[in-house]
Amino acid sequence: MDNNPIVTVYITTHNRRKKMLRAFYSVMLQSYSNIEIVITDDGSSDDTQMYGENLAQKYKNVIYIRNDKPKGANSARNNALRVASGSFITGLDDDDVFKNDRINKFISNWNEQYAFLCDNLKNQYVNSFKNDFIQKGNVTISKKDMLLINNATNQVFTKLDYLKNIGGFNESLKKFQDWDCWLRLSDNYGEGLRLNNQTYIMYHDEEDRVSKRQKNEDAYYTMVNNNINIYLKYYSYNFINKYLLENKNGELRDVISCKTRKEVLKVLRRNKTFRFLKNKLDIVMSY
Repeated sequence: MDNNPIVTVYITTHNRRKKMLRAFYSVMLQSYSNIEIVITDDGSSDDTQMYGENLAQKYKNVIYIRNDKPKGANSARNNALRVASGSFITGLDDDDVFKNDRINKFISNWNEQYAFLCDNLKNQYVNSFKNDFIQKGNVTISKKDMLLINNATNQVFTKLDYLKNIGGFNESLKKFQDWDCWLRLSDNYGEGLRLNNQTYIMYHDEEDRVSKRQKNEDAYYTMVNNNINIYLKYYSYNFINKYLLENKNGELRDVISCKTRKEVLKVLRRNKTFRFLKNKLDIVMSY
């Protein structure tokens, strides 16, 4: 690997010029210097365009692109993929920031055996904060892990070619678009690795983050159906419908069609009779 590869950082934005600038300068202040910044504007109607164009004129490593009309964050992300020239790529939402060693840590820890790298994040609220993904050491994220939960957080560090080869981001999704993309990335290129660092700060100073505009259940249903061929590699069709997409009571006869021990346990935990007997046994064992 090139010891000093170009890393593209794309910043998606829409009508949040002040926050876009905060995000932008957090990238400019990175300790790793060989960075290309793509400001990708999803049809802003405020003065974001003027500032974006000025930044692109002022700095040789900055590119400003825009949709004339809003088409969604995934359209803006895919626009960035088309103009990016880095060997590696990662993203930043316009209302969040990087700590100054984020890119350097990813470059230092890159390993060809992984599809992507990510790390822990800090949720910053108006009067408090919460650390996500507390862990001891680095954690491998398996392909199957990605089926049930987005352990990779909202941004990953990966090769530009990888994202291009899987077709980029699904522009039809309103929520879980990052999860959907990392799932396909993992399916094609293998496991991910979450480093035991915390270099991403997610701000929650507005109620209307894009990810809050659709119910989780509806979004998950859409994502699973869009990637049903991946899910069928690990789960039976019956299990997907009854226990992933619908919160139904477990039926013991479904155990027969389970492919794995984890599927069996999930069915049993949903079965009322099994839960009753387990609770009784736990009471007896406690004496």
